[in-house]
Amino acid sequence: MDRSSSDSFALRNHGMKAILAEHYPEGAFPVTYAIKDLGYALALAAEAGIDAAGALLVKAMFDEAIEGGLGARYHPIIATLIDREQSA
Repeated sequence: MDRSSSDSFALRNHGMKAILAEHYPEGAFPVTYAIKDLGYALALAAEAGIDAAGALLVKAMFDEAIEGGLGARYHPIIATLIDREQSA
C-alpha cells in the first residue's frame, strides 16, 4: 500500500499502527499537543468566518479525553471514546 497513489500516512500510522492495534503510548503526539494545534486552527477558522463544526467535535472529544485522564496518550486514543459511545 505504501507504493501506490492510494497510500495514506494517516491511515498507516494513526489507523493501522494505533487504532487497529489499540496502541496509544504516552509521549507520542499526545492529546494535549493535538488540542493546542487544533486550537490554532479553530482560531483561524473563527477569524475567517469558517464553520468548523467537525473540528469543534474533535475538540470536544479531546476535552473528554483530557478530563478522563488520557491527555498524555497518543491522540488517536479518542477512538476508544467513540467506540464507548457507540456501544452504549
